[in-house]
Amino acid sequence: MYKKIIFVSCCVLITACTQQPTKETQVILNIDSLVSSQSLLLKSLNAELQKQLVMNGAKEEKKYRPDSLAWRTELDILRQLTIINKPIYQDLYTQEDNQLDSESNLKIRSYSTTQDVPVPVIKFYYRNSFENLRRITSTYIEKNSLYKSERHFDLEFLEEGQSIRLEKFKVTGFQKMILSDSVVYSLQLSIFR
Repeated sequence: MYKKIIFVSCCVLITACTQQPTKETQVILNIDSLVSSQSLLLKSLNAELQKQLVMNGAKEEKKYRPDSLAWRTELDILRQLTIINKPIYQDLYTQEDNQLDSESNLKIRSYSTTQDVPVPVIKFYYRNSFENLRRITSTYIEKNSLYKSERHFDLEFLEEGQSIRLEKFKVTGFQKMILSDSVVYSLQLSIFR
C-alpha cells in the first residue's frame, strides 16, 4: 500500500515539476533600442534641435545642439510606446501589413485593438521592407478616476546611408485632471545636421 502511495506521489511530483513550454514574447518594435540608437546617432552628428512647445495657446521656441544626456531626455517621451511589447497586451493586437499609404509611396504595418489599452493603435510606415522605416504614428492614452491624458505621436525618419535618422517628431494631446481645466499642448522637434 505504501509503495503505491509513494509511487503515485512521485509521479505527481515529477509531472508537476515538468517545465511547461513558454510562449515566446513578440516584440513589435524595440522602442528602447530605437530611442537609444537615435540619441547616440544624433549626438555623433552634432545635430541641431529646434523645439517648439505650444501649451494652451502660449508658444515657446528653443534651438540648440544637445549633448548625449539632453538627446536622451528630449527623446525619452517616446519610451512610453514600449508598453506595446508587454506580454499582457501581446494577444490583443491585430496586425495588418502591406497596406498602401494614400498620401505617399510607403507601405503601412499597423497594430490595433478595440480593447481598453494604453496604445490602441500604432502604425509603421516603411519603404519596400519593414527595415526601411520612415514614419511611426501612435496614440497613447492614460486614464484613471482622477486623471486623463491622451498623446498622439508622429515620428518621421530620413534615410542616411545604410541607416535611418530621426528627422522630426510631434506630440499633440491633452491632459485633464479632476477639478481643474484641461491642458492642450503640442510639442514639435525638428532635427537638422
